[in-house]
Amino acid sequence: YEVNEYGLTFKKDLISDMIMDIFKEYKFSSTFSTSSAFGTSFENQSTTSTSPPDNTQNPDNPEDYFTEEEENVLTAIIEANPSSGITPLLVNFNGSSSFAPPGFTIESYSWDFDASNGIQTDATGETASFTYNVSGVYTVTLTITDNAGNTATDTIEIDTTGGAHFYVDDDAPDNSGEGTQSDPWQSITYAMSQCDGVTPITIHVADGNYDTTIETFPINCVDQVTVLGESTAGTVVDGDGGGASQVLFDLNNLNDFTFDTLTFEQTQFPIDATNSTLVLDNCTFQNYSNQAVIEEAAISLDGCDFSITNSLFDNFFHGIISTSAVIQNTVVIDNCEFANMPGDDIKIEENFAAQVTITESIFHDDWNIELYGLTWANSLIVNIDKCTFYGAVANFEDGIETRNITGTITNCLFYNITADTVVNIWDCYNGVDIYNCTFDNIRDNALPGSVNCVKFTNEPGCSIRNCSITNSDGYGIYFDSVAGSVDLTNTTVENNLIFNHGVQIARENWSGTDYPTAAAVNIAGGIGNIEVNPNYKSTVIGSEDYRPQPPPAVGLRDAGTGNGSPPTDDLNNNPRPLGGGYDIGAYEYQEDLDPVISGTIYNSITNEPIYDAIIGIYKKGSSSPLQTSRAGNFSFNVLPGYYYFAVKKNGFHFPAQNATKSSKGEVFQVYGGINQQINIPLDPKAFLELNKTANKNQLIIGEIVTVNCEIKNNYLFNSIHDVLLVDQIPRGFKYVPDSLLVNNKKIQNPSIINKYLKYPLGTIQSRKTVNISYQMVVTAGATFGKFSSIGICKQNNLEISEPDYLYFKVIPDTLFTKGTVIGKTIPNATILTEYGVKIKADKNGLFHIPNIHPGRHILKIGNKTILFEIREGEIKHIKIPQSAVSHQPSSNLNIVALGEVTFSDNDDLKDERGAIYIDGETKGGIKIAASLDTQRLDDDYKDLRKKKYYTRFQPENYFPEFGDSSIVDHSSEETLDAISLKIEKKDSYFKWGSFEIDYPYYRRIFHGAKIHYQNQQKTVFETYYATKSTEVAYEEQSGTNGSVYYLKHGDIIEGSENLKIQEKEPITQRILYEIELQSTDYSINYSKGRI
Repeated sequence: YEVNEYGLTFKKDLISDMIMDIFKEYKFSSTFSTSSAFGTSFENQSTTSTSPPDNTQNPDNPEDYFTEEEENVLTAIIEANPSSGITPLLVNFNGSSSFAPPGFTIESYSWDFDASNGIQTDATGETASFTYNVSGVYTVTLTITDNAGNTATDTIEIDTTGGAHFYVDDDAPDNSGEGTQSDPWQSITYAMSQCDGVTPITIHVADGNYDTTIETFPINCVDQVTVLGESTAGTVVDGDGGGASQVLFDLNNLNDFTFDTLTFEQTQFPIDATNSTLVLDNCTFQNYSNQAVIEEAAISLDGCDFSITNSLFDNFFHGIISTSAVIQNTVVIDNCEFANMPGDDIKIEENFAAQVTITESIFHDDWNIELYGLTWANSLIVNIDKCTFYGAVANFEDGIETRNITGTITNCLFYNITADTVVNIWDCYNGVDIYNCTFDNIRDNALPGSVNCVKFTNEPGCSIRNCSITNSDGYGIYFDSVAGSVDLTNTTVENNLIFNHGVQIARENWSGTDYPTAAAVNIAGGIGNIEVNPNYKSTVIGSEDYRPQPPPAVGLRDAGTGNGSPPTDDLNNNPRPLGGGYDIGAYEYQEDLDPVISGTIYNSITNEPIYDAIIGIYKKGSSSPLQTSRAGNFSFNVLPGYYYFAVKKNGFHFPAQNATKSSKGEVFQVYGGINQQINIPLDPKAFLELNKTANKNQLIIGEIVTVNCEIKNNYLFNSIHDVLLVDQIPRGFKYVPDSLLVNNKKIQNPSIINKYLKYPLGTIQSRKTVNISYQMVVTAGATFGKFSSIGICKQNNLEISEPDYLYFKVIPDTLFTKGTVIGKTIPNATILTEYGVKIKADKNGLFHIPNIHPGRHILKIGNKTILFEIREGEIKHIKIPQSAVSHQPSSNLNIVALGEVTFSDNDDLKDERGAIYIDGETKGGIKIAASLDTQRLDDDYKDLRKKKYYTRFQPENYFPEFGDSSIVDHSSEETLDAISLKIEKKDSYFKWGSFEIDYPYYRRIFHGAKIHYQNQQKTVFETYYATKSTEVAYEEQSGTNGSVYYLKHGDIIEGSENLKIQEKEPITQRILYEIELQSTDYSINYSKGRI
């Protein structure tokens, strides 16, 4: 085996005493994965990151782990300092680590500081500097050329978007510096005081001792902060053994706070968090100050979302505690080590509605876990998986003690333990399931012969399956009822191996199924339980190995059950079941024969092998490769389990867009003794994934649609540069100005050329997604029917994505059945209609008139009068030549009138209409706008007006776009009877018609008279006379879990409703969450007011 900078690796046949020597040396240090306690490799966890969803892994670059001699390859290497920060950011680049093979020399260095701007050479020389003034993520490329003309490149990303960065160093003289890397502050306290709680800020803490001589504890933390140490061992926050209840960091009501790579020591409470979201990674808590003063805890939680990974707790009284009856949303503990804790390693009590997850962690030497829900009806949800427990339990009590919880304990190893009870399940009426755990060598030194490996107290509905429980001086499984007889009928004890105890299974005060109190083969009352020697590989103290023995030995192998919900992998992350069925215990048997995974890396277009690509094979969930190779043909010898590939080759992209599952970086399974061949294609040019969606596909004229384009770079290591999105605007549609969003941020308008929207995206980083959305409006020039829109991504005029299509259908408006006029006349001309609408043409002479009632109408432009007729839903085009119109009106008062009488076939009067519109100003300075139209009294006209009325006062709900910038004035048309009148002089006026008054949560649209008087001192007097009105009602109803709601009002104007669902904080009524419903989300009876 070998130890190198990437971790500790050894082959499958490593002698078990070597394993234990390593355990003793490192004491299960938080640097190492705990999942390999008896497996085949340790993995350096400092670079491990959480795997993204959808089975996509998150590997490090295999090139960074390639260990063959590479001096024969021309290699470019960039070093940048700093690589991130806020603008303006000066970055110093250094290419001096680049090297050429023997016999060659580097002749030139070429720097490209921004791959997206099209300039390929920004500077030359071995070193260079550049200042970034605009926030963004920039790809920097160094190209070197040797004396034979060979070239090599390296890239690095410079990020100026990540908020601010403050720097702290205890060697700084004081806090008078600028908080920069070159001029840091002295204390974390001062740096925290400079954070505003809004801007994301990283406080970089240099190695040193941050104690009471420079810090003021407690440090009151603010939101959006990450405290990042230089190294776990070197960056120490020291309480100097402060007095009772000393807190180092106090967190209250924070949404985002992180501690990373720090050591906390010599204090009672390093971290005290209330109602906050807190993340810790790679931290150490050690050497509490004085347990005689107070029961100290490394982390105290109250109502928090909490996650901690890769961290060590050593020699504190308590590790993590939460003992208040509040909602503790989530607690996640992963890959941590707890040791020498006389109190509780984890203590979560009296909490409800919480989910506690503990995975791949180690507990040893004075260990104890207490998990108590508030009541059986408000139980904790607990999942403990792949954890290892050994050594004495604190105070020789219960190792894991639970009450009022529901959940699972799976794939855990308990060995060489002294305790009263190892796992005690108490009052968990909602059920706790224990699967595939191994218990061995369990003792009670205080009361020999009384230890319980697993104890159920008042548990009528729990289960224990596929567990190996061996070698104790007391009870294998013990059922107890402190409250008298409890029915055991629904308790399941199934397919467990129970061997060599004082009593295999015992019960006390139970009714129902009668488990025996003495040892028996095929234990009566259970299902498939056995009493045989488990045939562990080794039970010798100091060199334990609890994996099953290879054939022909039996006992653990294939003796388990698939009933219930057994885990899908084991303590070593190997798949379950493997072979004939589930194995009993924490380990699934693996064949000793190592399979070989081989294949060829090739060009996805030419199918030619690529001989110098670097490939790594990774275990599922790990970011570090187990093995690497540089060859067109590769071969890896591995153990059975789950693996995935990552490939790196300059000029090629991985994974290829059309690759199969296993050859594109997704997880695949390796079976014992079964070789596999997997050929891996690489794309020689970049390809992106484009997905187009719209919030609606069926539209009416004037309606706005939002288009979303999602562009994904699925490659693991390669950024794609110079990306251009090209998206078609369909005929009859128009881009809505200022509607473009990139990743939900408003961006300047794109260029639109020949009905194609074009927007340069620049560089899309590997494994990143860019979301672009914009809005289009259906113009009045659109025809009814189907329309398509094609989108594609390009790079230097080459298509780098498959095209994606959207389809739209334009239909007639069911709410408005009126007509529309689109026309052209003299630039800036004024146009009048007989029914009170005034239009100002735009600078090109274009104009439009929407919502025209069907029938005959008159337009008057200057001295020119035009009679026209329009039908329901018709769009009429009227062009008035300049030669036909005089610019100057004949007087200051313009009058346009229409009178018509319609007779039936027998000469009876059928209909009559009179309409007149007066607009202008008298010689005395009195402005008049008067409209009379008898058609407004017709019932069908009133009905259309009523439906239109709401939208007139909320134009954002219905905003037709007509392709011109003319101004349409409807003010003289706003009336509920035949007459509209406004007489105005200076700042005072009289109006008859419709007008609107706003109040908070109340808005009324009146019809009647309004007098507005304003004197020279700007004093305003208003009076109103209302004849009829419509109201806007605001109603709020509590959710009932039902689907029907009755409003207080009926006779609702169709289409005028606006429905929202809100979630409110129960005491302050502050809105926590809100969504606005679309018309497809509900149905409404307008006359009855029922939703």
